[in-house]
Formats: sequence, C-alpha cells, structure tokens
Amino acid sequence: MAELFSPAAWARSAHIQTIFGSLRLRVAGKNEMVDIAQETIVDAGNPGRLLGYHSRQT
Repeated sequence: MAELFSPAAWARSAHIQTIFGSLRLRVAGKNEMVDIAQETIVDAGNPGRLLGYHSRQT
C-alpha cells in the first residue's frame, strides 16, 4: 500500500503548499520541458488572448 503524504506541521496549510509549489527553490539544473515548449496564443474572443506554453509528451 502506498504511504500517505504527511507534510511537516509548518507546511500543512494548503496556502503554504501552493506558495512553495510556485517557488524556484526546488528546481535544480536544466528543465527539458521548458526548453522544448512551444509558445501558443489562443483567441479568447474580443478583446482577449491567452498566452501559454505547450510541451508534447513523447
């Protein structure tokens, strides 16, 4: 059976986990997904456009 995820007491807040997930502290080295990502602009109707990056799974 898989072990349940149990963060430290100071990291149990969903807000804190969201913040840590967006920080670059956990990034070590080169990210291949970023290197192969293609910029995509999606028309969201007048007057909006969305910019995103797409990396195909191989």
